[in-house]
Amino acid sequence: MVVGGALAARIDELQGEGDYSTALRIIGENVLLSYFSLQPEALQQVLEAAIAAGADDEGTARSLLFLFPTRGGGRQGFQPPHSSAFPDRLSNLSVMARITEHRLRGHSHRTRALLDELDANLAGSPTLFSHNSGWGIMLPLQAGITAMLSGDFKRALRYFTVAQAQPAIAALSFLTRDAYVKSAIVHALFGCTEDARAALAHAARIERRESWVEPLIDTNVALVEAVLEVDDPTTALEKLDAIPLQYLGEMLPFYVIAVHRILARAGRYRDLMKRAIVLEQLPFPRVDGEGLTGSIFPLIRVAVNLARGDTDAAAIHLHDADPDYVGTRHALGQLELAAKRPHSAIKETNSLASAEWNGLRQIELWRYAILSSAFLQLGRTDDLDTALRAALADGLTLTDTSVFSRAALDYAARSIECWPVGEHDLAGEVSHTPAASAGLTSRELEILILLRDAGSTQHIATRLFLSVNTVKSHIKSIYRKLGVTSRASAVLRAEAEGLL
Repeated sequence: MVVGGALAARIDELQGEGDYSTALRIIGENVLLSYFSLQPEALQQVLEAAIAAGADDEGTARSLLFLFPTRGGGRQGFQPPHSSAFPDRLSNLSVMARITEHRLRGHSHRTRALLDELDANLAGSPTLFSHNSGWGIMLPLQAGITAMLSGDFKRALRYFTVAQAQPAIAALSFLTRDAYVKSAIVHALFGCTEDARAALAHAARIERRESWVEPLIDTNVALVEAVLEVDDPTTALEKLDAIPLQYLGEMLPFYVIAVHRILARAGRYRDLMKRAIVLEQLPFPRVDGEGLTGSIFPLIRVAVNLARGDTDAAAIHLHDADPDYVGTRHALGQLELAAKRPHSAIKETNSLASAEWNGLRQIELWRYAILSSAFLQLGRTDDLDTALRAALADGLTLTDTSVFSRAALDYAARSIECWPVGEHDLAGEVSHTPAASAGLTSRELEILILLRDAGSTQHIATRLFLSVNTVKSHIKSIYRKLGVTSRASAVLRAEAEGLL
């Protein structure tokens, strides 16, 4: 196999000479190396020029334009002829081409059905492709990325494991590295942080090559490293802000999730909303309400409104997210808790025990956290003990406990042996809203909003059907909990913490 840099230079030379027949022969013999050595746009130009010059007798250029769809032009209307550009398994690569095209348009629901078709095709084929073609790594890697973007994380990890298990190819080593790094993203955000660190360690031992894809993989590594700093939001955000967004590519939605995770964990909902408004303007393939990509921004608005105590607004935004996406299921459980409907919270949260997500540590912790809060609301201490011990059974770090409510943590520290307790109280992700962190009740938050709107004590009392003395008592409690002594300071402090 030709070295990447030399191959790119040779193809460029042949294009300059107008020798497209030789260029296509070299590309056909080194399909993946050609794709990853040249920029995709440059390869597309060569292939289209070869077709225009009448040099595509064997269909190599048409096959590759079908196989590597562009974000803007789809598959260019080309059909996949049988040619040397399609080694071994034409049908599987054809399915993969259609999967990639739908993925680049944000159609998560369509890609899931096509992944089912791909799995059926491969069920009887333990050997995907010839050892040195690279397709045995490329195909499951691309399938895994597709599954990630649709929110099917266990399936994604299965595909990435298949890619990692294929024999390594020196010239295409970045494909194996990418498979480890992509699995690290899934583990860092939805699985086990130790598994994420292990995947990064594997990736770091793989030799780098000349390819435009290497800087993209580097940004993925930086993304994982930022998420692993979640206990230190300042450092985590510094790492995120240092990532060149143009290199994130299709992983941009996971960058948004990381921003959400880190800022919500710190209780900085005002900052979260500001960043979300900016990030939402960036172009990446998504269809509203489909999969992970179509759900991330509605779920940020759900989190922010839950933090403000506005369950009605949170419910409206929840309708804009994909009901089958695990993040939506989690948010629905939190909404039911905030609305004081613990039985509904238990029912909705039990869906997180589905085989589709079972075994993903972060998702398991979300379930235990919501169940524990619901059992607390119901006064079912036996069930509460069971949920907390189940969370503890597989090993629980202080970082893991951050998804539990303050009340559940206080109870666990008193009642559950070996429950990890730190010196500082850790604010939870979305279940620990700023109002909860400050200890404000829903009535106090309601009065705080009216204070912001310059309502007098009498006006607030009339508006809420309370006595003036009761309102004064609530205001004193608000001041005490926020650590302030005046109305203006209370409003400023609440805005800084994202309560308003």
